[in-house]
Amino acid sequence: MIEAIDVFIHISEFKVIKDLIKVNNISKSFSLKTNLIETILPNKKNNKRIIKAVNDVTFDIKYGEIVGLVGESGCGKSTLGRIICNILKPDKGEISFGKNNISLKSLEIQMIFQDPFNSLNPRYRVKNIISEAPLFHKLVSKNEEDEFVDDLLNKCGLNKEVKNRFPHQLSGGQRKRVGIARALAVKPKLLVCDEAVAGLDVSIQAQIINLFFELQNNYNLTYFFISHDLSVVEHISDQVIIMYFGRIVEMASAEDIFKKPNHPYTKALMEQIPNINKRNLSFQPITGEMPSATKAPRGCKFHPRCRFVKSICREIEPNLIEISPGWQSACHLNYN
Repeated sequence: MIEAIDVFIHISEFKVIKDLIKVNNISKSFSLKTNLIETILPNKKNNKRIIKAVNDVTFDIKYGEIVGLVGESGCGKSTLGRIICNILKPDKGEISFGKNNISLKSLEIQMIFQDPFNSLNPRYRVKNIISEAPLFHKLVSKNEEDEFVDDLLNKCGLNKEVKNRFPHQLSGGQRKRVGIARALAVKPKLLVCDEAVAGLDVSIQAQIINLFFELQNNYNLTYFFISHDLSVVEHISDQVIIMYFGRIVEMASAEDIFKKPNHPYTKALMEQIPNINKRNLSFQPITGEMPSATKAPRGCKFHPRCRFVKSICREIEPNLIEISPGWQSACHLNYN
């Protein structure tokens, strides 16, 4: 009898590697299609509009960690996650997995997508969705398929009868669990979770988060957890990365960042976390909106919304510097 755990690699095989993933100076831009007006106007010398989705990002993920990535919609979180999974190719920089280039280890990095419905093939039954990749890569044989799928579904909190259903016959929480089972089926070491609990009921969110912890303990997994939900990130993360307009603005342990955030953007985000002790306070959202992706402001990209802005902020973009061991921030206030 085959157990799903048989296809997973145990921690003893990977003890020699401290950093599981090293992301080095990654950048990714996209070209917007030129619209008709820009095409016919003669004074438009350059019709190509470029969006810098990810701009010179560097960080490490250590084996066994849960690293949370936080930022507003459009800041480049999902693009970065897809680059790490080798779904998108960076324009610049490289990502190494252990001692190898990430392209050589793409099976060992899997993604749980934000939309659990559109990421599942509507013409496939759950059984085929989960078993397609392990069968193709000969991780299991056709004779072992049913038993393998049943065991994975059970470990992801689903009844084995689910394997004969189509995605549209499942609830949102069930589809999310199927996505997790599909990712686990090819024995990954790293799971990139893109808004993995967004849009789910609170009770279902708790079940999924508990499932992540259980799977991490059972299969020695490492997580890169992309989310805009600060409460979830605080609860599950060891390290936290704050991203704004394609760049990292702060990076530290979860304890440090949530106890005493350094960057003005991080501080503004933390002030919006609901707390029973803030019952009588009036929450003030961050003023303004993220700048247009095609018209980036000069200097610090956050300065149009920053309450601590100085003249230098409008002219020079601050570098990400270490303000204490293991804690980095990109703000001109740190230079005083």
